[in-house]
Amino acid sequence: MLRGALSVALAAGVAAFGAGCGDTRCGGNDRQEGGGAPVLENFFLVPEQVPGDPWTIILGADFTDDDGDLGSGKADFYLNEDTQPTEQELTDVFRQSGVGLSEKSGSLWMALRFASTVRSGTTVRLGLQLVDKAGRYSNCYTLDLDFEVTAVAAGVPAAVKSRQARCGAALRNHRHG
Repeated sequence: MLRGALSVALAAGVAAFGAGCGDTRCGGNDRQEGGGAPVLENFFLVPEQVPGDPWTIILGADFTDDDGDLGSGKADFYLNEDTQPTEQELTDVFRQSGVGLSEKSGSLWMALRFASTVRSGTTVRLGLQLVDKAGRYSNCYTLDLDFEVTAVAAGVPAAVKSRQARCGAALRNHRHG
């Protein structure tokens, strides 16, 4: 579902609704307590999305990593109830986000592309878990993405709303756009 091509000018409103952690959300890999495992502090849609392309979404993630080896790790993305992740190496993500590879905290920006077969009204649960160079897993953070695809004039961005919850924390509401 993370691949596809777009052949018509479209815009999307993507709403993200947070969900809690659970074994089925991120492949059942619990955060390893202590010993330098990274912490995923926040996972969200950025305010500006790609105009005319509802299937490419820009995500942000705030992290801390006590031993600073996350820059040589990876991001594991989980779709719906899948237990096998789609992996993204973090070296280039750190660089394009302006974060040094050995930084112990920061904000990362990642683009994901869904298949153009995702229809309007579809809800996709997207889980993120960070894995550092030593193979230590962060906590899991999930977003429910509601795709609303409508034809509009080229170059007109759609509003993006996001609401997410950090595992074990109270629900926070945000409106972007």
